[in-house]
Amino acid sequence: MKYQTITDIIRQHFLKNNFYAYRLHQPQIAEKLLKEYQEVSSPSNKRNLCLDKFWSEIHSFGESREIIAIDLGGTNLNIFKVQVKNEKEIEVTGKHSTPFYEDKIYTPEALFTDLQKEIDKFVTSSKERANLKSIVFIFSFPIEQLTREDGYVDAICTFFGKTRKSEGIVGLQVGQAFQNHLRENGYTNVSVSVTNDTPIYSLAAKGHEIMSGESFDASMNIIVGTGMNVSAAYDEKNMEECKGLRVINTECGDFKGVELSTFDEKFKELNDTPDRYLTEKMMSGAWLSQVFGVIINDLLENKIITKEDLHNIDHMSVQAKELEDFIADPNTPQEKKTVVEFVWREINKRGGATGAMVLAGMMSELTKILEKDKINLIIMETGSVLSKGYRFREAMIDTIDSEVGRRGLSEKVEYTFLDHPHQSAIGAVIFDTFFSQ
Repeated sequence: MKYQTITDIIRQHFLKNNFYAYRLHQPQIAEKLLKEYQEVSSPSNKRNLCLDKFWSEIHSFGESREIIAIDLGGTNLNIFKVQVKNEKEIEVTGKHSTPFYEDKIYTPEALFTDLQKEIDKFVTSSKERANLKSIVFIFSFPIEQLTREDGYVDAICTFFGKTRKSEGIVGLQVGQAFQNHLRENGYTNVSVSVTNDTPIYSLAAKGHEIMSGESFDASMNIIVGTGMNVSAAYDEKNMEECKGLRVINTECGDFKGVELSTFDEKFKELNDTPDRYLTEKMMSGAWLSQVFGVIINDLLENKIITKEDLHNIDHMSVQAKELEDFIADPNTPQEKKTVVEFVWREINKRGGATGAMVLAGMMSELTKILEKDKINLIIMETGSVLSKGYRFREAMIDTIDSEVGRRGLSEKVEYTFLDHPHQSAIGAVIFDTFFSQ
């Protein structure tokens, strides 16, 4: 009789409960996710942006000026002061980063007051506040884009929070409302434009291209942090509704083409958005440790493991960082972290593979749209799960490679990943130059 380790037994239990569907049914799931991408890339989707200038025609950051970029994510707030020195050069002259959210209900007044307090720490004098002309607000929640009468791109919030409580923010025209608030509080000449984080990061690729002298046919972006999303920016020449640079903001965390395991079904029952963000719940920092808790609970209930296997980890309240630190701790003998490490690794590998299937499908679409024998893509990446998730990025790269090969694109697509420390600032300048005023 063959000896079975505890990880062998857990792997078999995972298989029985459909956890490995992403691997066993990869082509079918990938095609479902591709179809969802094709649907959201429609010109009628108000999340997307269109510019009557092609990617290949953008070579400049515009005139010399100073802007403020406010990047509000699912956990942290980052504020950048950016000096546009000339058409080819920008400098981040200041950065302020802080955990942002409190345990309270966010009304527009509460949100804008808290944001202004943080900006005030950064833009300190009344003269500087009065002289500030441009703020790009990177609002990392689902939105619909619009252009105001003054020419600035704005956004209506369609969903706020996921894990945050709010009143009056959904349905709000965010930029106009925030601009009014700031003008009443010392920022008398400021104009506020708004977009989502993924379009900004795709546009940051153009900023990198301008500064580096490199050349790309199009860009993509993947964010996996508190939440997850992907985007693409490319030239569209055949679509009457938008000839020029298109920026696709997928909100792919809400894609439903993924195949759920028994554990995911159990997690749905515990969650207050059971039928939303199914893909995101398999990938992002807001959910992965909770999925870990559900799986561990199932293993305990089925007597596959005991509490001693967890080594004092409270599986129903543990956070991702605690798990990463526990696994990385060289002072803990390997045999004492076997179960925790294995389960956490498998969860992250599934997340990375799922995101890769979305990206590979987008690549296949770009090869058709750009009508070239070979395309050179730059993929901007950001987020704590991508940078720190245990084997997450490795699984993502491996799955992209396998999907590109399966689709026959190995000779048609070349792609480079880039994690730039100032993506928000660089993308905000491109957005301010071409999508504002």
